[in-house]
Amino acid sequence: MFLGLGTSALAIVKIPYHISIIMTPICIILGGIANIWSYHILGDLYEKYKINNYEHLCEKVCGRKMTIFLVITLNIYTVGLLLIHQVLIYRLLGGIINVIGGYDYPSMLTFLSDTYWNEIWVKVVVNFGIGILIIFPLCLVTDMKKLNISSTIGVFTTLFILLVVLVQFPFYFIEYLNNEYKSDDESTHVNIYHVERGFTKQIQFLQAFALFFFCFTGHNGLLPAIEHMQDPTPARRAKLYNIAICMDMIIYFVIALCGYLSVPHDVVDIVFERKRIWPHDIVMTIARILLIPMAISKIQVNHNIWRISFVSFLGGDHKQVSLRYNMIFTGITLFFTTLLSSVYQNIVGYISLIGCFCVVFPAFLIPPIMYMYECGLPKTHWKVVSQIILGAVLCIIGYISGILGLIDIIKGDK
Repeated sequence: MFLGLGTSALAIVKIPYHISIIMTPICIILGGIANIWSYHILGDLYEKYKINNYEHLCEKVCGRKMTIFLVITLNIYTVGLLLIHQVLIYRLLGGIINVIGGYDYPSMLTFLSDTYWNEIWVKVVVNFGIGILIIFPLCLVTDMKKLNISSTIGVFTTLFILLVVLVQFPFYFIEYLNNEYKSDDESTHVNIYHVERGFTKQIQFLQAFALFFFCFTGHNGLLPAIEHMQDPTPARRAKLYNIAICMDMIIYFVIALCGYLSVPHDVVDIVFERKRIWPHDIVMTIARILLIPMAISKIQVNHNIWRISFVSFLGGDHKQVSLRYNMIFTGITLFFTTLLSSVYQNIVGYISLIGCFCVVFPAFLIPPIMYMYECGLPKTHWKVVSQIILGAVLCIIGYISGILGLIDIIKGDK
């Protein structure tokens, strides 16, 4: 049911930046509505053609040239998820070692930056060790039933993180009020409604949308999910992704609001990297431990999507791939993602770039283009024009956000 959450569960641990508490739910609602609109278009096309592969559906409707660009962006997105979750595993291990090892740094971030865990040789050894011993063997699995079980781990772990943040939030907020809040110092106040002043900061507000583009997008899993439904009537199909997106919206809102209000004066980008107010914070440590198998399961599932897409695009049958080919393909993929995850470890930067450059085109522009070809209306009809304009606007917002995010990375701000 969690179509967006199933492909990008990591996104819920990310707290929006350059954004106020009032604007957070507005952005979440707009992001959710945009994806529901996109899902409806794809669902209608599935009903017409009964094609459960996004790339094949696009080729049927739009032709080969458009499909090539779609496949490239979707595959970059999928491989990017492998990379992001490999970074996540390393950072989680650092947070766990900080607490269990008795290093007692005040936050996970300080341990990651001020100790041997920040050394490049440690990153390479740990990442490649985990990759060879755990991730590589699991990524050789092609049985969809086993992969579906693995994906379920991520959903329930996400819900546990939600519970942890919700339960701990009042204690963190009281700590903030008692020790950091000063009525005469606006810099210590919670940002309720305003965006940071200045043209550059107001433009950077658009970067918050990158997170929500990334959060909700599950287009590469939508059509297979519809196909596996029992009696996938239009009404049941619509109910599936309406409920899925609405549940995601609620989860993202709770995480964003409670996570932000836990540390409003010293906001962190990822909620489990916030400073500790208890000596050991056992509950959050358990959450970090549970997030590791979640991240591994996401690597496994997205690697399988990447493998199927690659083989299918070359005209082969992914079900007939030999073990030797599978090992070579998996080894090459994981070598490069592991190497990059060791060199550059900024999860926020990866999420922003992938969310902006590799999500908006397949999620928001391809569906209305397919609608234009298949709706049976003149291309100048207001329904066609309005949907194309909406998709184009969302794409423009995404690409502007991506450019700003890239500038931040180059400047060293992320």
